[in-house]
Amino acid sequence: LLYDTTKDKFIFVKQYRVAVEQEMVELVAGILDKEDESAEEAIKREIEEEAGYAVDSLEHILDFHPSPGAFAEKLHLFYGQVSRKIGKGGGLEDENESIK
Repeated sequence: LLYDTTKDKFIFVKQYRVAVEQEMVELVAGILDKEDESAEEAIKREIEEEAGYAVDSLEHILDFHPSPGAFAEKLHLFYGQVSRKIGKGGGLEDENESIK
């Protein structure tokens, strides 16, 4: 959950999702796919890649399984405060991301 302290607004991203055949408004998110990367390091990287912000502060809220009846997926929810845009965001082309 990302909050811009300068603009006094929460920041979300929007991207097309094939499964629902529409653009979805979402929290900044990513996958823990690097063996030596922590969840905190991963979300900081994703915030920069997807939203273009540097993280001022980050607080871990909780870990949870969103659909335990069907999937083993585990989510790590963080609250992050930002105030400085350091990049354009939008995701990575080599990951086929087109994020607004």
